[in-house]
Amino acid sequence: METRSYVRLDAVGLAGGLRAGRLCGNAVLAAARRRMAEVDPGLQAICEHFDPPLRAEVASSDQPAGPLTGALAGVPMLIKDLHCAVAGRPTANGSGFPAAPAAQNSTVVDRYLHAGAVLLGRSHSPELGGTSGCESRHQRLSTRNPYAPGLSSGGSSGGAAVAVATGIVPIAHASDAGGSIIIPAALCGLVGLKPSHGLVPLGPERIEGAGGMAAQNALTRTAADAALALAVAANRPDLATPAPLAGRPRIGLVLQAADGGATCDAIAGRLAALAERLAALGLDVAETRLPPITPELSEAERRVRLASLAATVAAMEQAAGLSALPGHFEPATWARIEAGRKVTGADVLAARETILAYRDRVLACFATYDLLLSPALNAAAPEPGTLSLMRPDHETGPRNRDYTCFARPWNLTGFPSLSLPLIRDPRNRPEGALFAAAPGSDALLLSLAAWAEASIGWQHDHLTTVYQSQRKSSP
Repeated sequence: METRSYVRLDAVGLAGGLRAGRLCGNAVLAAARRRMAEVDPGLQAICEHFDPPLRAEVASSDQPAGPLTGALAGVPMLIKDLHCAVAGRPTANGSGFPAAPAAQNSTVVDRYLHAGAVLLGRSHSPELGGTSGCESRHQRLSTRNPYAPGLSSGGSSGGAAVAVATGIVPIAHASDAGGSIIIPAALCGLVGLKPSHGLVPLGPERIEGAGGMAAQNALTRTAADAALALAVAANRPDLATPAPLAGRPRIGLVLQAADGGATCDAIAGRLAALAERLAALGLDVAETRLPPITPELSEAERRVRLASLAATVAAMEQAAGLSALPGHFEPATWARIEAGRKVTGADVLAARETILAYRDRVLACFATYDLLLSPALNAAAPEPGTLSLMRPDHETGPRNRDYTCFARPWNLTGFPSLSLPLIRDPRNRPEGALFAAAPGSDALLLSLAAWAEASIGWQHDHLTTVYQSQRKSSP
């Protein structure tokens, strides 16, 4: 199979061809590896290669005779290097901690394998997913943006985004506790769906992350693949085929971030132009605002995140029978770990009450609107090093805010959100349009994605670009 043919097929097309016997599994895998060799040395998307790749059937390195089966039959994929366990392999989450090998796969990994996916390796993520960039000292990687290789891919699912945007794989596992699906999807021109809280399990050893603010799913190039990926990961076959977008959905246009900070005028203007186009296509659009994120709520969020990080490291220590040391982690991460160890159980429970009260206030917005639309980001892609965990939080916090401010409410509430590549900046670089819906309305977002792709459309510019190698150096 030629590489150019491979990269232009989405997962739905690949799986259909492999099930019907029109495509050869070995040829598909070889094409994925060739594309990886063209992309990864320059953009640094992958931190671990599985050799041989992980399959549900591993008795032979040769492709089984006859057509493959399963919703993801023979489709090459990557899993994110963050809390996603593979039996027999350590998961250090991008850190230098000597993690113990996992006893079993994460539930989501088993679901991919059961559906027939071929897992090629792990995509790069910053240490413990702790920033909106994608750099790590331990991995000595700095994942770059395919549209501007001198800039960041965004994070924390940056490696996954680059691998999909450049055609290494059509689907890559991703996760999101503070915009980690939304940010790189927007910067790399992808479909990024953060599902409703609890819809996709990570498990079995880790049930939820970030005190309920984290979600598991994937990044894709097409709406059809977004539906397929969620159907497999959630074990919900009914989600695999989105229903037509019904009626005249009411869309609330949100141009002011809930934290009250300034919105980039240029980005707001481009989103307002998109809103006008949506209205012209028959959607009902009116400007609105989200309930504000107060200082009290911000402090509650901070405490839950710090406590969750400390608990994550404690679990890593227990599994390995070792104590974490400052040298195992980047400076900002270690400072957060120490702060998290001081948060009490009573602090966490009080903080959760504050967060849940905010969730109820946001839920009231969906009595008026079916969907809310905002920018995905408040700034263009950052330069490498800008958001590094080698720098203290007081330096990186204001810039991180530019990338998390519009995604943040949907992590706090656990409501589903979706970045679609519907707008671009004057340099023709992608900017995401962020849609959100009420809890459990993931199917509505998938229907919207399919409608938007058919009605407006988007393109992928770097499926055949070859990138020059960059020296791997510590961020």
